[in-house]
Amino acid sequence: MRFHFVSISPVRLGSAPKVAAESCKEILDNEESRGDGRYWVKPLDGNDTGKPYTTYCDMSGGAG
Repeated sequence: MRFHFVSISPVRLGSAPKVAAESCKEILDNEESRGDGRYWVKPLDGNDTGKPYTTYCDMSGGAG
């Protein structure tokens, strides 16, 4: 049996539902920002039952 591996690029925080950030600020603080735009977030609600959703993040303002 042969295997072929393809290089895997790192996935940025907030770029997909499975790597949703808690907030826009978390993305900015972790230096994962790609500039102003839509990101996946999933605010913590204490029970981890919230669903990820996209929201617009103003990253150029400095607050996330």
